[in-house]
Amino acid sequence: MKNHFATTINLSETIEIYYKDEFFAQSDNVIELKEQFRGKNLNPVFYFPRCILVGISVRKEKTTSYCPIKGIASYWSYEDTNNCIWSYEEPIKEVSLIKGYYSFYEDKGFEIRRKRIFKPS
Repeated sequence: MKNHFATTINLSETIEIYYKDEFFAQSDNVIELKEQFRGKNLNPVFYFPRCILVGISVRKEKTTSYCPIKGIASYWSYEDTNNCIWSYEEPIKEVSLIKGYYSFYEDKGFEIRRKRIFKPS
């Protein structure tokens, strides 16, 4: 049994991103990646399609990192926050759904929120 693996889920809801409490972007085409490492479920990570960054000034950095189950991550900076956005531009086959998708560090000013839809009773 593998002690480190991930599963991906296409969500069918709108997910919003806020940066320092201000609206940043949203999408209804989000992938949730759930990762398990040594028997523990890690916090899910939300990946957003590249198109949400159109018109937003982000800077690609030289920084990279490696994950054995996802591949090599590249990083982007936004405003005064360095390396706060990442993407696996060529992910490993098992998580290929996240190719062309970006995620945002919640401990670097971003907040991911599920959009609340109120249905009349």
